[in-house]
Amino acid sequence: MLKYDFSESFAVGQAGVYYPRRIGIVTPRGEKVFKFVIVAEDKQGYFYKILNVISGHYVNLSSSFTYSDVASGTFMVNVVGDMRLADKTPAEIKNEIAALPFVKSVEIESARDVLFDKMLFPLMIAGDLRAVVLPVSALMEREQKMLESPGGRDAIMESQRPLGASLVTTLRRYLPWIDSEALTQAASDALCALGWGFFDFDTTDAKKGWYRVTVRYPIFSEIPGENISYSIIGLTAGILEGCVGTRFEPKGKVTYNDGSKEMKFDLEQVAVKEPAF
Repeated sequence: MLKYDFSESFAVGQAGVYYPRRIGIVTPRGEKVFKFVIVAEDKQGYFYKILNVISGHYVNLSSSFTYSDVASGTFMVNVVGDMRLADKTPAEIKNEIAALPFVKSVEIESARDVLFDKMLFPLMIAGDLRAVVLPVSALMEREQKMLESPGGRDAIMESQRPLGASLVTTLRRYLPWIDSEALTQAASDALCALGWGFFDFDTTDAKKGWYRVTVRYPIFSEIPGENISYSIIGLTAGILEGCVGTRFEPKGKVTYNDGSKEMKFDLEQVAVKEPAF
């Protein structure tokens, strides 16, 4: 498994490890491989009872994971299993699971020709906020085309500012009591979870209107030849604007170190001129 360890470069409390998650079921596939998606009441011991039914019929479990929905008091179980040695059919096992008094629903699907996990979309973050998965290569290709047009760099950043600001708006709903500095950290955590990279906001000179931003393993870090993303700069500016309430612009040189996989840039708070009437 690919693993990124940032502990040597980040301060205590800021270290992070990326374990890339593959979306979809690429392996195992086959005539006898099936997926079970089960929704049940979220109480202690119920997950074990569900797995006990499946494994009790000699199903070789290939993968499984669960997540809870606090609002509804339920949890979802996703199980992929090889049934070549099973003593019952998938339909029979499904019915047995469905008969458990705490189970709400059971779905099964053959993984014979499955490449993507059709039952576990859309991807939800921060409660019921829906996220969209986009290949990084497509985003970077769009950036390159926009850079060739007049005002390309500024246009890219402007297109991403609203995304950063809306992220802060969402975070404020969950954390209405925190200050702007803590809010930037929450935004950093959100960006990490969404795959943009590990963001570190240096707030040493925040009172002077300066933020120094380091992004380790930014979205383009594994694309040969790429070394800057203005989408990241615009997104970050939008986050600071949402946290602080005034506009931010990049100042100075944007750098990227391919060895440490670090993109660095400064953002400065600027005054917005009022229109003359």
